[in-house]
Amino acid sequence: MIETRRRDYLEALGIDVWLSRPEAAARDRLLIGAGQGSTLLICESPAATAGKLATDIARALGEEPVWAWPDPDVGDGSETLEEAIADRLFTRVIVFGKANGGLLFHGEVPAVLGSAAVNLVPGLDDLAVRGSGKQALWVQMKSWSETAQSTHRDDR
Repeated sequence: MIETRRRDYLEALGIDVWLSRPEAAARDRLLIGAGQGSTLLICESPAATAGKLATDIARALGEEPVWAWPDPDVGDGSETLEEAIADRLFTRVIVFGKANGGLLFHGEVPAVLGSAAVNLVPGLDDLAVRGSGKQALWVQMKSWSETAQSTHRDDR
């Protein structure tokens, strides 16, 4: 009997029909942009990296950071955050927005993942309209810079 016809008969008799579905694709994969810095910045989309605020943040870090964003199609060129940290030796990951944090970590954001310190900060859209959020981010970035400098001095 043809499968669709069999299902129709079962449904007509009031019998629930269970079908196995392929497993949903993981949505925690990232597309990694160009760059070679030790800091990975994760935002909502590639368009978000082109704004003035994104440029200012990248400049304030004092290096050429690498931007990344969620891969909506989960294509072959995407990778997990863990893979990106291991492959590209990132030492700091800055995740913009709670939505991205939830997507990547499915719960509590770890302080360290692999070799990278992880920081969850407000989304770029929120930072663009909230002066207090922007100010808090600049203070936080300054502390990261001071920590990196003191670590570098200790290594000498």
